[in-house]
Amino acid sequence: MLVATVVAGDEADDALPAVRCAAVIERLGGLAARVVDLDLRSPFRGDPAPWARLAESDAVFLPGGRPGDAERIRDLLGVPVLSWRDTAATVLVAQVLTTLTRLGHPPRVARVVIAGAETMPVVEPLLLAAGVRDLTVWNLADAAAFPLRDIAADAHIVLDLDALWPWTGPADLDPVVITARGDHDPLITLPGLLRALAGTPGAQPHITVLHACVLALVMATGADHHLPRIPADELADRTADAATGALRARSRRFDG
Repeated sequence: MLVATVVAGDEADDALPAVRCAAVIERLGGLAARVVDLDLRSPFRGDPAPWARLAESDAVFLPGGRPGDAERIRDLLGVPVLSWRDTAATVLVAQVLTTLTRLGHPPRVARVVIAGAETMPVVEPLLLAAGVRDLTVWNLADAAAFPLRDIAADAHIVLDLDALWPWTGPADLDPVVITARGDHDPLITLPGLLRALAGTPGAQPHITVLHACVLALVMATGADHHLPRIPADELADRTADAATGALRARSRRFDG
């Protein structure tokens, strides 16, 4: 059986409980999941055993940590590494697309503002891959010169990644605000995506792979919903198939 390792770091840095992530991976992903305690800020210092267990894994999931940690582990160990930012981004971008559909705005003509973009860098290229062309990236450091309420005045959607939305104006002027701390589950693409990565030699969660998962979520979402309401095991299979197809297509493109 393929083995996935979930990295449990400093509790304050963990966005998601490692034990819950491991349970979801085993139940829906069909992988053997284990939890390893590791300080990502000190690679290869101290006990080398946890790093060895990561290197022996078929795939690694980071439920916390900082932007760039996943890429650093990939470079150090050469194993597929998925972070909670990757899985959360697929869910949020799918929600942007389904919301735009309900609003009657095709992605290519919709205006979307990403507030707090630096907290989840993968969102911008993933929205571009999804066809959103009028995209504004805003961070808290921009507030003095470019207040968010001014930047978003004519936006269709504000994707708020860090609880930054300050709007207090009339309701008819409000854009739709999608927040990273909403009622969606950031793990719904985790089991299928990690299954695909673990089962494909040399795989990594490239934007095309994450985009395939976004499309799988959109296709599984009914007209009256923002995200899928289908059984979790069926959704895991759909996302696994979509991600595997994207990985194979990418491999053929680079090998051909």
